[in-house]
Amino acid sequence: MEYNKPAKDNEKKIQIILAIILVIISVSAAVGLSISFYGEDKGPIGPVITVTYSGISVETAYELTVNNEDIVVIDVRTCKCNYNKGHLPNATWTNNPTGYYNTTNDLLIYENNETLSIEFCEQLINHTYGKLLYLEGGFKAWEEAGYPIFKPN
Repeated sequence: MEYNKPAKDNEKKIQIILAIILVIISVSAAVGLSISFYGEDKGPIGPVITVTYSGISVETAYELTVNNEDIVVIDVRTCKCNYNKGHLPNATWTNNPTGYYNTTNDLLIYENNETLSIEFCEQLINHTYGKLLYLEGGFKAWEEAGYPIFKPN
C-alpha cells in the first residue's frame, strides 16, 4: 500500500523547512554577535554619526589637548582678530562648520563663553563622526585657570 507516501513526503518537507529556519536563526545570531563586538565608536560598517555634544571643564579640556593628538581644537569666536591676540594651543579659527563635516576626529570647540560653541556643535550634529565637545566657560575660563595661551608674534 502506497497511502503512507504523501504523509512521509510532508514530514520530509517539514523537516527541511525546520532545518532552513534553524540555519537562518543561527546565522542571524552569529551576525548579531559579531556586530556587537565592533566597539562603542563603530557600527557594523564604520564609525557612527554623532548625534549629541557635551560640555567639558577647562581641566578636562587641558588634559585632552595635552595628551591627545587626535583632538581638533576649534576657535569659533566671531572675530579672527581675537584668535590673533591669543588662542588655545594648536587651535584653528573658523566660523564655518561645514569644513568639519564627515571628520572622524573628536572636536573641541570654544569661544569667549559658550553660546557660539553650542551653536557650532548643533550645526555639526549628524554631519560628523567624532565626539563634539565644547569648553564650558569658554576662552575666559581657560585664561582664568592659567592654562597656556598661544600668542602669535
